[in-house]
Amino acid sequence: YVVEGIDAPFDLVNTLYAESGWYEVNEVLIQAEQAEANEWDCERLCRTHYNLTQVETWVPTLNETVPVDVQQQVLDAWCEGDPENYLPYLLRGMFRTNLAWRVRGGGFASSVDVEHQLGFEALLKDALNDLLQAYKLNPKSPHPPARLITVAMGGELPRDMMETYFQAAIEARPYHLMAHKNKFLYLAPKWHGTIEDYRAFGKECSGKAKDYPLLALVSVDGLLELSRMQNRQNRNLPAYSLLKDEPIWAEVERALSRIEDQYPDRLRTQFDWAYLASKSKRYEIALSHFHRIDDRWLPDTLWDSKQEYREARSLACVSVAHRLIADSAFDQAEALAFEALRFNAEKAAAYLQLSYIAGSGRQDFAAAKRFSELALAEQPNDEQAKAARQYIELANHRLGATQ
Repeated sequence: YVVEGIDAPFDLVNTLYAESGWYEVNEVLIQAEQAEANEWDCERLCRTHYNLTQVETWVPTLNETVPVDVQQQVLDAWCEGDPENYLPYLLRGMFRTNLAWRVRGGGFASSVDVEHQLGFEALLKDALNDLLQAYKLNPKSPHPPARLITVAMGGELPRDMMETYFQAAIEARPYHLMAHKNKFLYLAPKWHGTIEDYRAFGKECSGKAKDYPLLALVSVDGLLELSRMQNRQNRNLPAYSLLKDEPIWAEVERALSRIEDQYPDRLRTQFDWAYLASKSKRYEIALSHFHRIDDRWLPDTLWDSKQEYREARSLACVSVAHRLIADSAFDQAEALAFEALRFNAEKAAAYLQLSYIAGSGRQDFAAAKRFSELALAEQPNDEQAKAARQYIELANHRLGATQ
């Protein structure tokens, strides 16, 4: 696990919830905000706020989650014990916002039943009160108004109020990524905007990215959502078709390159790049970024889960290995096939590649047979099963001829 926050935020989670050490957490967060030098510092602080307030947040050092009631009790105690400090109200407001969305779910309004909607509204009202109190106690901080945008979206607050919160956030931090992302989500056709609003604000963020490269990620989010919208409207379209458009992909890579140039140590960029390249089936590009990630894992990226990441990495390995086999680059292909197996997906395809390399590339028919038998044990599709049986038959023939 790698954590892109400030001062190991998962240790802060442990300090806050397992040790009730809100005083120590407060000192770290205040110092980080005062020392902030650029947009990446701001993003990392926002990630830390999120890690502290995610519902049932996980503590890798303890290998366990924090129960919701413990989170609520600790945040309540902090607010009561330090009532003139904006931070506990910010964090409790974020926690209540996250809990509200957990109760509601992320679907369209028509899919939410009355009971869950009422629970959502009650929690969101409490979150609104907390965030307004945080804003009142520290009107110069960008974080309360940035988080109020999400409450405005779910609470059906008018657009001019959302704009007020947005302007307050960017007046304090013009590069505040979460403020821009939250406004972008508010303007989505699914919520309170139109497709024209959505595209216009994405273009505005792309313009700002010349000075603040991370803001280009807002437009990238927009491309992903527009691709999903297209697929909802037309199931016959290939998934993520917008990303397969070469001019659009060139724009995405320019944005990611600017971020990488400005913040070369930002690991999240590699996860984003690998995700986008994988979804657009640019497996050579994806694999180069998977290899830069190496064996590290970063939570809360574009990847929905570690399992999705592992499956995509395996698919990239076997896809590139297929091309290498065609070029008779057997050593490189073999290494990628074994890498695919290490990530525990695409196993039938990887074993078949190893079978082909052993037989056709190295004339080792005993190994070729063994790998094909392993492929058959991995629930291959019909085409893979047919190929495995053919390889076994050929291997048996060659082995018989040498006896």
